[in-house]
Amino acid sequence: MKSKNLLVVFSLFFLLTTAIIVLAKPNVERLLAEVTHSKGKITVTVPIHATQVAPGLFDLGLSLDPQTNKLVQGYAYVHYKKANAKPSWAGGKPKNEESTCYSFLAKSAKWKANEPYMIDAYNTAGLNESLVKHIMRLAIDEWEDAADGEIDGSIVDLFGDEDLNGLVNAASIGVISNGQNEVIFADIDPEDPDSRAIAVTYVWGVFGGRPASRYLAEWDQVYDDVDFDWSAETNGVSGKMDFENIAQHELGHSFGLGHTDCAEETMHPTASNGETIKRDLNAGDIAGITSLYS
Repeated sequence: MKSKNLLVVFSLFFLLTTAIIVLAKPNVERLLAEVTHSKGKITVTVPIHATQVAPGLFDLGLSLDPQTNKLVQGYAYVHYKKANAKPSWAGGKPKNEESTCYSFLAKSAKWKANEPYMIDAYNTAGLNESLVKHIMRLAIDEWEDAADGEIDGSIVDLFGDEDLNGLVNAASIGVISNGQNEVIFADIDPEDPDSRAIAVTYVWGVFGGRPASRYLAEWDQVYDDVDFDWSAETNGVSGKMDFENIAQHELGHSFGLGHTDCAEETMHPTASNGETIKRDLNAGDIAGITSLYS
């Protein structure tokens, strides 16, 4: 009789444990099917489990951060080429005496340790891969300079260096947190077929609870080289998206900033062909990154 009781208890424990694991663990096989990869062609869609919480902003749900073994929340910011797109924010819009032209993903959600990043610079737009990496590094430096309260000579190191030996895992981007900060070019296919997505930045972190416990855990960026032509020329090129212009905006999300409706700011949510205004951080951008990391 005692053996039977133990068997029943064990069976119930097994079923309960299995149910918890199934509920807590995302269906990776189903989610990974949304990203197809072949040589020179990657297609990225907004995961079917994502929820749009504002124009251009999607809640990706929870994933396990492999570095901390904690659950983190994911958000996807879609950068549209659409004149009437509305700005969106994840988190409150803070007040600032100098400028209110910035927002945070969530107040106090920022990087607390620097991590390396990886870039798969292969693209079908003809951009020089070495130049892509160089522009990305310069853009990171500009944000770090502003976070340090300086325009030149920053001593803040938030993102670390590029990992030249790392391998980008395209299939996990936007689906689960894999503990890597990655950049790729791909065909972006958002749920809204009427909006053309220039780029998407995914950010994973802890955005709720006590401010002191919030942090950013991962960032990934995707640039659409199928629906858009790209340029890296000094003065921009009419009819093409300027890579530095767009990358500077995407990095703002990676550092923890949201969108603003101030048209002159780098973090304004829309862009157009030939535009270069986002290359240089404006007053609101600088005030936002300084406030977040001060």
